[in-house]
Amino acid sequence: MKSNIVLTISDSNIHHMDSIVDKLEELGMSVDNTFEFGVIVGTMEHSDIKELKTVKEIESFTVDAQVNIPPPDEDIQ
Repeated sequence: MKSNIVLTISDSNIHHMDSIVDKLEELGMSVDNTFEFGVIVGTMEHSDIKELKTVKEIESFTVDAQVNIPPPDEDIQ
C-alpha cells in the first residue's frame, strides 16, 4: 500500500533538490511536488519508507495516516 509523504530538506541542502529527488526516486518514491523552500511531497510503498532514513539530506518526514470511515448509512460496529 502506498503512503503519502511530506519531506523537509535541511537548509544547507536546498540547492541540491534535483539530486535529492533523483535519490528518492531510486528508493521507489513517486515525487509529486517540490517546493523551493525545501519541501518534497510524494508517495511511496509503506514497506519502503524505512529507506528514507538513509538519505542524510532529509531533515524530517511525515507519513499520512490512513483512516477508513464507513458510509453514514452503515451500521455502527
